Amino acid sequence: MYHRPHRDDFDRALDRLAADYWQIVDSERFASDIGTGGLLNPPSDLAAHFGPDGTQRADITLRYRGGVTPMLQSTLARAGLVASVPARRPDENDDVPDTDDAKWAAKYEATRQRLLAAENGTLAPEDGTVVCLATDSPSDLLRITRAFDRLAEHGYFAAPALWPTPSGCWEIVFTQTADAHPKAVFWDTQSHDAFDARGDLVDELFVRWSGDPALIAELLADTGLEVTTPENETTAFVLRPVGLITPTDKVDLILEAPGERQLQVIRVLREFIPTLPLTEAKARLRKTPTPLLRNVTAGTAEKATERLEAAGATVTVTRTDTDRPPRPSGDPDEAHP
Repeated sequence: MYHRPHRDDFDRALDRLAADYWQIVDSERFASDIGTGGLLNPPSDLAAHFGPDGTQRADITLRYRGGVTPMLQSTLARAGLVASVPARRPDENDDVPDTDDAKWAAKYEATRQRLLAAENGTLAPEDGTVVCLATDSPSDLLRITRAFDRLAEHGYFAAPALWPTPSGCWEIVFTQTADAHPKAVFWDTQSHDAFDARGDLVDELFVRWSGDPALIAELLADTGLEVTTPENETTAFVLRPVGLITPTDKVDLILEAPGERQLQVIRVLREFIPTLPLTEAKARLRKTPTPLLRNVTAGTAEKATERLEAAGATVTVTRTDTDRPPRPSGDPDEAHP
C-alpha cells in the first residue's frame, strides 16, 4: 500500500542522491557556483512542506544543475517519491533526419555530454527543476523501482535509467559486480522516454536483464503493468500500460454502436472487406458489440475508425488476442486493405 510521502522518505532520497555524484547545497551556493554540475538545492523552507506527523503536505520543488534527469527522477522514485519533471525542451536534435540510426545517435550523444558535464564539469551544466509531489497515488516508475528493489534482495544488480546506451550499461554491470555471469535488470536513459513527466508509462519500456526470467517476470507483474517475457537473454522484457497499442501491434476493431446511418457504415465496412456479403454485414450491425475487423494493423484500424466514425458509428480498438485460434483462410473477419 502506498501512502503520501513522509519526511523520512525525502531524507532517504537526499541520502541516495548524495551517495551518487549529487551535492546537496543551499540557495547561496547554488546561485554562486554556476559552473559546477551535480548540484541539488532543496527549498530553504523545507520543513514547512511537512505536517506535524512528518507527512508531506505540499509539493517540493528541487532545483538542480547538471545531471541526467532520468537518473534523478528514478533515484527519487526508489526512495518512495513521485517526482514530476518538465517536458523536454526542443533542441537541435529535433532537426536530425528522420532515420532511426541518426536520431538514436544524436540522442545518445546529447545525453552522454550531459552526463559528462555532471560528473566532470567539462561542459556548462544546465539548470532544471523537479517537483516531488505530495500525492497518495504512486507512479508507474515508483512501482517499477520497488520491483527492482525486491530483485536486489534476490542478489540482482538492479538499476533504473543506468546509462545512455545498453552497451554502456552492461559495462557498468560487469564492473560493479565483478561477476562473469551477473544477475541484473536495468534500462538505459534513452528508454526512459517511455515515461511521462510524472513517471507514468505512456509507451513501451525495454528492460535488459540476465538471470531467472521467471522470477523477474513475477516481480515485474506486481507493478500492474503488462509484461512481455523475452524468449531468451538477447531480447528485453517489455513493460507497457495495460491496453497500450503500438504501431507494430495487430488489433481488432469492435463496433459498439452502428449509429443512425447504418447503410453508410455498411459501405465503409465492405470497402475494407470486399468479400463480405451484404447480409453478413447487416447481421453484424444488429448485434453489438461485435468485431468488424480482426487481426489488422494499427494503421488499417485507424483508417477504418476515421471512416466509420464519420459515418456515425461508435467503435473501439483492442489488441488482437494472440491466444485466439487462427481462423480459416478467407474468413471475412480478416481485413484485406
